[in-house]
This record gives sequence, C-alpha cells and structure tokens, in this order.
Amino acid sequence: AERDTATPNSGPISSRDMPGVCFPADTEGVRSTSAFGKEVFSAVAAALGDEPLAQAIVSEKDWRHTYNAHMLKVFEAQLRADPAVALA
Repeated sequence: AERDTATPNSGPISSRDMPGVCFPADTEGVRSTSAFGKEVFSAVAAALGDEPLAQAIVSEKDWRHTYNAHMLKVFEAQLRADPAVALA
C-alpha cells in the first residue's frame, strides 16, 4: 500500500484516505508541494520559450522562500510571449 510521509504526527496514511488534492509522490513516497510547484513553473517557463528561467527554477535551492520572484518572472514572460502561447 502506498504511504504518505508528509503527515508524521498522525502516522502514515494511504493516498486513498486523503481528501482533496493528492500531490504526486517521489521515489521515496514523499509528497512535496515545493517539488511539484518547481516542476509546473519550470514547464511553463520552458513552454514560453524562456529556457534560462526554466533552468533557474529547477536549480533553485530555496524555493519555499524565493518562489514569488520566479513566479513574477514567469508572469513577465507570459506578457512578452505570443498571446496564443501565453494562453495555452
């Protein structure tokens, strides 16, 4: 059975028992919203054609405290992009 280690105080639980959004587990079964967010915003930056920004997001070591600056750069990239690409 799949276990979730993101809730250490209440013990491991199955993802089937978790209501709401269930973030993907990594190879160790940990469900990290930070890792998921980095993947999503990196993919958006790459789709907008800003590969340096995508790489900066992937390599960010302090995502929890710096994601807002990266999000602003993604939004700025959307403004510069072709409207069809920015809305895709």
